[in-house]
Amino acid sequence: MKANDNTLYEGMKAIRLLEADQAQDLQLKQMSPKRVEGALFLDSGGLRAATEHLTSLDKQVLDDIPSTLGVSSRTRKRKSDSSDEPSSKVSRRTYDSQAIASVRRTLDPIDEDGFTTNLLNDEKARIQCRTYAMRMLCSTSLDKKNPMNLFNGLKMTLKTSDKSKIILVLGDVVHRQRGLLGRDTCVVLARSSAWPGRELAVKISWPNIHRDSEKKLMDAAKTKADEMAGEGKRHWVLDHLPEILHSQDFCSNDKDTSQRRLVELLTKAEHADGKTFIYEEHLLRITVSERLFPITDLTDVKDIAQVFFDVFRCHHWLYENPKILHRDISLNNMMYRKRHDNSKRKFEIFGVLNDFDLSSSLPFKDAASLHRIGTPPYMAHELLDQSDVSHLYRYDVEAFYYVLLMLCCRYEIVQSAEGKVMKELGLENDMPFQQWFDRTISWQVLSDFKHSFLHNYKVIPTTPSFSSFLPWLDALRFLFRKGISALGDSKTDLPLTCLQPHLKQLGTMQPSVPFDNETLGGYIIPTEIMELMSEIDGHSVKRSVDQ
Repeated sequence: MKANDNTLYEGMKAIRLLEADQAQDLQLKQMSPKRVEGALFLDSGGLRAATEHLTSLDKQVLDDIPSTLGVSSRTRKRKSDSSDEPSSKVSRRTYDSQAIASVRRTLDPIDEDGFTTNLLNDEKARIQCRTYAMRMLCSTSLDKKNPMNLFNGLKMTLKTSDKSKIILVLGDVVHRQRGLLGRDTCVVLARSSAWPGRELAVKISWPNIHRDSEKKLMDAAKTKADEMAGEGKRHWVLDHLPEILHSQDFCSNDKDTSQRRLVELLTKAEHADGKTFIYEEHLLRITVSERLFPITDLTDVKDIAQVFFDVFRCHHWLYENPKILHRDISLNNMMYRKRHDNSKRKFEIFGVLNDFDLSSSLPFKDAASLHRIGTPPYMAHELLDQSDVSHLYRYDVEAFYYVLLMLCCRYEIVQSAEGKVMKELGLENDMPFQQWFDRTISWQVLSDFKHSFLHNYKVIPTTPSFSSFLPWLDALRFLFRKGISALGDSKTDLPLTCLQPHLKQLGTMQPSVPFDNETLGGYIIPTEIMELMSEIDGHSVKRSVDQ
């Protein structure tokens, strides 16, 4: 969590986290540094709770606000001087008493949520999810880069549209994006009395402030599905869409935030080539959904093929009907849900297309949609090669291909003490396609790698576990190779006079109809690709009922 968690520092001093088994619910609250000096957020116990339940971290938080407490530089120096321990202890006791006295003097009346009553509503909503990790790291000795138990036992309180509370008890971290760029997505398992008996996943992310939420897009898709199915019937696509139970945005109108400062700074910036830099302001979004499982949990190639077929079919339906384009196809977004099949006495696998944070309704409305987005190892080579290009449907199809390629070449299914498991190859630098995951190379170089792969004829290095997918991989590479060549030919405008007489008949002629860029000249047809993917090792993955 190094640089990523230290990037946005503001407001971290106003967070108080309580363990789940304590009497008070966790209240995740935050304010700007300017307001921290004038007030302290409390849990619902008010001033008494502030004076009786100040934890060591609360006192440490107050340590960083010397202007409020009137602590001299000398006191701070003595406090930090480890060679003078007795003086340091006296200084801390004095400092703590000053802190409590200052709270009593400066605290405004507290509302029912534990905020000062003069605080703006937008200010109340400002939460820095990075602070969760900071708090736990301050109180627990952790030796893992991505500790799964980071939030275990903590409570998170959200609110519905009618202001009723949703209390979530957080569990293990199942996914966390690492890096300075991106949405800083963190997914945590949870449970809640609002949805008793259900396994939940809480996603904490920082998407573009102008981008539609996943819940809005999925609500539109489900409305369209219900309309197409007719009264009293259920559409097949609902089995392959995530069930989003709640979504809540947190933003601020305060101009003195890191997001607003970045916008002001980068709006004036220019690239070295003179192009304007567009920075998309972000907000905090917390999404509660049904728990799904990653495709890498599966160990039967038939189930894996089923997930790919289901997700591809769902993706095409979204594009054709509610006009939603996903735009971020990656291995992490290939999920599945399990439903118990009473007739067969086993769980049935349904592939689910997940994570619509970067998705857009068609036609694209904002200029930012012309900027390439996605996960580089899976992005279409044209997107990597061009900075300002509208996202085509076939770019997502190409991303699907790379997901399948990486799974088949970089993973294997092995026998362990607990049974069969899928795991990544332990070859380190000798991993197939390792250069595609090298963050030090430019996107142009990565584009060249992919273009070269699509045009060569070498055998694709699948692991033995995934050799059954080789016909899929070979056929799809052939289609992309032919389509890309046809695209290149369509852009060639050689006059026949430039050619030798015996080559004139081979000269490129203007086609009678414009080149279909959406399908690469008719080579990337979704229905034909679905037919290609409908069988694995003689086993059909089509659903028994055409729902």
